[in-house]
Amino acid sequence: MAMRKAKRPAQTRNPTYQAMIGLLIELREEAGITQTQLGEKMGFAQTDISKIERCERRLDLIETIEILNLLTRNDTKKVSSHLVKINSLYKKGRSVSIASK
Repeated sequence: MAMRKAKRPAQTRNPTYQAMIGLLIELREEAGITQTQLGEKMGFAQTDISKIERCERRLDLIETIEILNLLTRNDTKKVSSHLVKINSLYKKGRSVSIASK
């Protein structure tokens, strides 16, 4: 009989990931771009953007960078700044989870 792998919690439930999505939502709203407009620019349906923002669909790194570029109008300094923010969210999340073990 084959052993079943333990089910891992959905990565979209990770507090660090949720904070990153919150940052992307904030940037989208500050840019005055709707979910529909962002979806059109990325080749996604509005429902896909909604699922991303509700943490029901996970973004990969390339999609995250693409969204940052779209929301900052390809401003490299702003994209870099937001990636640094995302990294600091990750580091905070890691230190909290390590400390709680």
